[in-house]
Amino acid sequence: MASTSRRIPPKQPAKTRANADQLANDLAKKLTIGTAKGKQKASNEATSPKSTKLESMRSINAASQALSTAVQSGWKNSSTNPSKVTLNTVNSSAKEVTRHLETLRRLCPGDIDVERAAASVLGKLVALEMVRYYCLRRCPTKPFRQHDLASSFLPDMHCRLLNFLHVQVTEPASNLGLLSIPEPLSRPTDPVILNLVSTYLMHALILATRNERSSVVELATALDAPAHRTLLHWLPHFSTLPTKHVDSLLTRAYSCLTKMSSSTEKPLSKPKTPSVAPSPQSLFSLRMYALQCLIHTSSGIIEANTFWDQATKSAFIFAKSTTSTDTTEDDTTRSILARFDTLSELATRRQDVEAFMATDETSKGFIAFCDQWASFAKMVGF
Repeated sequence: MASTSRRIPPKQPAKTRANADQLANDLAKKLTIGTAKGKQKASNEATSPKSTKLESMRSINAASQALSTAVQSGWKNSSTNPSKVTLNTVNSSAKEVTRHLETLRRLCPGDIDVERAAASVLGKLVALEMVRYYCLRRCPTKPFRQHDLASSFLPDMHCRLLNFLHVQVTEPASNLGLLSIPEPLSRPTDPVILNLVSTYLMHALILATRNERSSVVELATALDAPAHRTLLHWLPHFSTLPTKHVDSLLTRAYSCLTKMSSSTEKPLSKPKTPSVAPSPQSLFSLRMYALQCLIHTSSGIIEANTFWDQATKSAFIFAKSTTSTDTTEDDTTRSILARFDTLSELATRRQDVEAFMATDETSKGFIAFCDQWASFAKMVGF
């Protein structure tokens, strides 16, 4: 006798906000349906935008975790004889992230969480120093070399940040154009967007300074260009971000710039094109930009005497390296005076201005700075 019982469909669970694993489990259950019609439905759902998005999210998360493990282990690409196993893991993880970011950006181009994931991975690649083969200029047929994992994230992130800020998207003239994000007409207030912009600008600057073929002259020119809105120009917008976050941005920017300006190490490989010898002016410009970053930090981050000593030392090196022609010396002196004036004006804005610009017996750094400033001023008749 044929059975007359019916298969009672399972009760639908109460609607809750499912996480990625729950959605994946639900999808897996749908794939076990036995009828041909059910299999076709499951197949369609498995290739739907929703399921594709879910798969990409989980893949990025897994690859990001692998990168985190490498960071926590202390591994760096620049170390002597780095582990090839870890290098292969980092390479494959970064490529996996890149592939799935492309998918997510296609499926949900306005989702800011996608760019947050990209920024997180970029930070890990910078920490792992996956920037050894960073090329300064783009090649039309091969924009970035194979091992340039970190800097390859910049162009897409730059483009999407401009969209979030409602700024007209333009193609940077060179990779150094990626150091700048134009300021929108209306002041941005979304903390998520501001956080992304701030970390992006910091990472772009770090990558430019770690470039084995970077030109100090070109970088200094890019940072000083009035049309370029770099990290320093964006600082007023970051006033609503946590102080600790902003201090970290500024100290890291200072560190990478001073390291580049004082480095005497030879490049890891011989460039195919001759590098431009850094001029005294460009080195001085980088050091002053670094000090401007440092002077914007909160009280207690930098000791006043140390800061003013750095300023006077940089000016002394610049003046000493100038050739002995009246015109050059005059230009050098005026350049130093302009930078000193900027540093002094910024120092007056600090909350600890009285201690930072003190002239008592414990404030030898600032006193020496003032003496040097006065000496340079006399040289040009001020």
